[in-house]
Amino acid sequence: MIYRLILICLLAAGVSAESIIDVFPAGKTQKLSYEIFVPEVNQTNSLEIEITRSKGSDPIFTIYQAIDIPSQKITLKSTEKYKGAELALISSENIIKLPPEAKRIQGTDSIAVHAIREKDSIIVSSNVPKMIPDSRIPADNNFITSVGSMLSSRTIEFKPGVTRTFSYSNFLLITGQPFSANVIIDSVIGLEKVIVPAGEFECYKVQSKSSGMTTFTYFSNDKNRIPVKTEVMDPTGEKSALVIKLKKIE
Repeated sequence: MIYRLILICLLAAGVSAESIIDVFPAGKTQKLSYEIFVPEVNQTNSLEIEITRSKGSDPIFTIYQAIDIPSQKITLKSTEKYKGAELALISSENIIKLPPEAKRIQGTDSIAVHAIREKDSIIVSSNVPKMIPDSRIPADNNFITSVGSMLSSRTIEFKPGVTRTFSYSNFLLITGQPFSANVIIDSVIGLEKVIVPAGEFECYKVQSKSSGMTTFTYFSNDKNRIPVKTEVMDPTGEKSALVIKLKKIE
């Protein structure tokens, strides 16, 4: 499904850490707007991200994400909270709103997925346990979610040739199986100029490989490390299956 590609391509890269406290001031809120283009069907969808850091010496980061797919009458919304410079996931609340006919077929048109940290694990439950079994996911320092990656990218100092392997979970990807941690391998390729609706940016190009899928993400070459453009390649690796472009920064 289209939304599966959208969520996978939001996985960010990580190379060497810089404190998020230094690059995201206390009390700051930043809004990012993207367009999501699917070439095969000539379709454009929208993605909105809002990141807020609380005030105080022990900050909490809140990330809100909304994806709208009008042609399928699907919306996906997430709110996640992370603690301190280590960006430890506190909780993740996710709502998938399906077309009205889903209620007749599946008994509901709204799926809620709740995840909360318990020591070194993430406990996941939902309002449809028959569709999404409860799960416990190991969560070490290399664990991130597809939503949280929009924040973790701010800590990166890119260097061409550097690679990193880490684990992630996508709480908006419903497979009928318990959620688990998957592995993604990122490789920094180098600098490129990128033009998107928000303007022209010098970016680091990063290749991500996971579950047979290849994604290229372009991060702004500044302290913010904003994801400016993302391309999800088709199975052949020769053309884009989906492209996300930055429209506006607030």
